[in-house]
Amino acid sequence: MNRRQRNKIVPNIWIIAAKRSDTAHNYFALYAIDWRRGARLSWEGWTRYEDFLQFRVPLKRKVAGRANSSQPAAKIAKKALYLQLNEAQYEELEQLFYQPFSRKRWKVFMKEHTRKEVDWDCCFLLTLEDYLYLDHQIHSEVKPVKWEDITELHPGRFVLVEAIKASSNNQLRQLEDMSVIQDYDDPQKAWSGYKEMHKLHPSRELYVFHTSRSDVEVVEEFFSGVRQRT
Repeated sequence: MNRRQRNKIVPNIWIIAAKRSDTAHNYFALYAIDWRRGARLSWEGWTRYEDFLQFRVPLKRKVAGRANSSQPAAKIAKKALYLQLNEAQYEELEQLFYQPFSRKRWKVFMKEHTRKEVDWDCCFLLTLEDYLYLDHQIHSEVKPVKWEDITELHPGRFVLVEAIKASSNNQLRQLEDMSVIQDYDDPQKAWSGYKEMHKLHPSRELYVFHTSRSDVEVVEEFFSGVRQRT
């Protein structure tokens, strides 16, 4: 690697960290890591995921340079590793970010906070495209909750939820266990959040409900036939 290459910043690992406490909403931060050169960048301060997706991420092309380029956060989110952390885990991530760069410590941290079936030792030897494919398959570890618990934690709110455990019977989808991704006071913002999340993760079973509902049974609809062009 020559001097010019050493001065470049080329992030190849992106991390979206969502910190959540018992009394506060999500707090989002974005981390960019140049694994080869050990360079790191971070941005933080969002309390709503849809606000984060509207952000354009400025990137320095050189370590000590002034020239910047930018990328939309919505595009970065498609390849980012998503970590849902409590306050202690988030503090551990912050300390890791400001310490001298260590591939070993970063690998240990990411391995501890993602699903165990991913072989991270092998993952870092893959091409960037292969890494991003594996990275996209990883979901953060979440604690499933019942609808009754969600209504108590988020009274009078619209909630964007992911179904963790569900079953179908007589064209009714019954959601048993869920995780709350975000809560809202505005239904339009809730649906905007749903559309953005569905665009990024089309295979995940997502719903928007108001917590005034007593149950969350969903009628399954199936289309059969030919649509006529208009």
